[in-house]
Amino acid sequence: MRKILIVGALLICGLSETAVADEASAEAGAREYANSCAACHGPDGKGGGQPPAARVVDLSQLSGKNGGVFPTARVYATIDGRLAVAAHGPRDMPVWGRIYTVLAGAGQQDPYLTEAAVRARIQALIDHIYLLQEPPAGKRRPAATRPASGR
Repeated sequence: MRKILIVGALLICGLSETAVADEASAEAGAREYANSCAACHGPDGKGGGQPPAARVVDLSQLSGKNGGVFPTARVYATIDGRLAVAAHGPRDMPVWGRIYTVLAGAGQQDPYLTEAAVRARIQALIDHIYLLQEPPAGKRRPAATRPASGR
């Protein structure tokens, strides 16, 4: 019986730690979005930011335009931007992966840790963008759960 109680307590501690990590990630994602994205994409992701850009994507419709599935990998690649293909034309938004690498690498000796910080920052931003998704007409918004990160 004691072993069961110990295992149960450990599981509860692990689950509460995960909730805190998700909460921290959600806050970080909202803060990053407000600082880096809302100027063009607007606070709700619909493109109402200033200055108005001709090619700003409505971030609240990413799932709707992808058959109801949030395109996590595509959003990650777009935000990161370091593997852009020249044949796809000019890039209107900043290459955040490069910017985050410079910011994370300041004083960092280990390139792996620098890249881990970049990935965490982009993933937090993706989590926030996921929460901006609008349900298709006539459907309810899904529960606010984290998108699969593909890791």
